[in-house]
Amino acid sequence: MAITIKVGNQNKAVGPKEIIKLDMRKNLNDDIMIFDHADIVIVIDSKNSKVCTYAKDVMNSYVYGAQNRLFHLLSKKGLVDPASVQGGNVFESLEGEVYKTNKYDATKMLLLAIYEYIEEERPYFEFVEDYEELVDDSMSDPTDEDSTALGEVPQETRKGSIPVSGYTYGNSYYWNSFTYE
Repeated sequence: MAITIKVGNQNKAVGPKEIIKLDMRKNLNDDIMIFDHADIVIVIDSKNSKVCTYAKDVMNSYVYGAQNRLFHLLSKKGLVDPASVQGGNVFESLEGEVYKTNKYDATKMLLLAIYEYIEEERPYFEFVEDYEELVDDSMSDPTDEDSTALGEVPQETRKGSIPVSGYTYGNSYYWNSFTYE
């Protein structure tokens, strides 16, 4: 379901207009959930004046960095109180309180800032996706230079650095142990 948001005074014919396209939905609590980022889900809770971020499917080391950059941007733009940013009650989640205002629509301002953040981050997570696809392709369909045909590698009695039968003193990582041969 698409959500249309108009920013600016509707009575004015001339004014700032910004068209944003985000993959977002409303949940049953009327919170706006944004799914465009590769690592996090961003939730705007208008009733409680909060912005929350949650790790997506896989929890990795990039999640906190993405959350930190988002809240730094929202704090820099004056939308979120930086002193209120804290860990949430869900593992790897962060939340921050939105400043209260009667002059502006805070939800629309947050959506514009989040759109700016996602557009700034998009080249990075698209690069990661392309790189992972390149690595998968190199493993599943290697070039002739990076592969050998079956039977092309000659057989030898001993290969590599670890001895095949038993442990030998001084020639192995296991020099303190011994075996009967």
